Amino acid sequence: MRTLGLAVSRAYLLFAFAGALTVPFMFTRDGAAQTAIPATRAAIPVSIASSGVPTHELAKKIAVKGEDRANQLQTLCLSPDGNVVALVARPRYGAVSQAHATSEVQVFDPQGNSVRKWKVKFLAQSINAGPDGSILVAGDGRIARFDKEGQLLAEAEVPHLALLLKDSKKLRESAAEQLKVEIQSFEQTMKVFEGQKAELEKKDANQRTAQEKSQIKMFEMTLKQYEQMADQCRKRTVDQAVAQLTSRLKIINGVAATDHDVFVVCGEVKGYGYAIWRMAPDFTQPKAIVTGLGGCCGQMDIQAQGEEVLVAENTRHRVGRYNRDGKRLGSFGKHGRDGDAECFGGCCNPMNVRIVSGGTVYTAESEGFVKEFSPKGEFVKLVAHATVTGGCKNVAVAATPDGKTVYFCDQPGSQIIILTLKTTAKIGAE
Repeated sequence: MRTLGLAVSRAYLLFAFAGALTVPFMFTRDGAAQTAIPATRAAIPVSIASSGVPTHELAKKIAVKGEDRANQLQTLCLSPDGNVVALVARPRYGAVSQAHATSEVQVFDPQGNSVRKWKVKFLAQSINAGPDGSILVAGDGRIARFDKEGQLLAEAEVPHLALLLKDSKKLRESAAEQLKVEIQSFEQTMKVFEGQKAELEKKDANQRTAQEKSQIKMFEMTLKQYEQMADQCRKRTVDQAVAQLTSRLKIINGVAATDHDVFVVCGEVKGYGYAIWRMAPDFTQPKAIVTGLGGCCGQMDIQAQGEEVLVAENTRHRVGRYNRDGKRLGSFGKHGRDGDAECFGGCCNPMNVRIVSGGTVYTAESEGFVKEFSPKGEFVKLVAHATVTGGCKNVAVAATPDGKTVYFCDQPGSQIIILTLKTTAKIGAE
């Protein structure tokens, strides 16, 4: 019944509701690697690196609590000075009212000790450190830049939001069309489930197995839930659909910065895809550079450095590479069985992507897997398997330049998981 569960969660999250690390990246404009991984990085024998045995182990867990009890760890990044910068806020999606919500930035040293914290005056959803050490925070249609001490340097409405919302007629048409699509989607899915249930019911009730009886009951329960959700959609007005669409457009799923640009990723007016917008460091001159990206359960992560933007294209089980103008340069990663060290498993992975010194790329999956790829996109090793609860979620990851320490965002547990490199002998003994 795993497929059934995914269908329910995807459909519901898709239309019911609708952090990054910046350090030197060594891809050139044409995509070639400028340099190899530095010799200072931890060396792991090839036989061990490709074995599927994690090279890092749990060292420490840091509980992250907000002054506002509703605020919990949402994502994290690593600043150029080596500190872990955590965004503490309310979830992006949910029933809790977001009106007048504030957020917090909490900074920890490499060992997980609290260094400083400061408040953000809006509901933040993404965070990143710029090459100059400043901290970018974005969410709820706003973006802000702080210095490393927490002093506010600039804050503004993301400039592309006004462009998306200026045509009220088009916005209403898109909202009405999406409302229609939602209802049709529920009805079509219900027909599929009804057909599967009918097939099971063709068998005489006295001859059905316990599993078949259980499946029929599950179909009945699921169909009831779907009918309730479909009925809620039918009762929604266009004005309510516009409000929901506008709320989705204000969610900033990811933010990244280079010396010359700031990038954000957010939803699109039409459909349920995502777009990457580029703007100047002072948050002006917005330009959509990539559109139509697919993201599972409201998750879409980006990272940028130099002339490139990396995208965790989770529905395609790969990392996409684009230049600053949105031209596709290639991709790496492949879909495979759950547990296959070289592949991205699950329904939609990788969820997050990060870059460390020398161009090394780290990816993180909802199930807690962290993997390392070379600057050219070649699989290097399974770094870690953090223990986290299931479900699609932001699983931001960061690592020190030498690769010896990895920081993993356990969003459901509101804690930072610190993972450190095992000794070669210890890995080989597993």
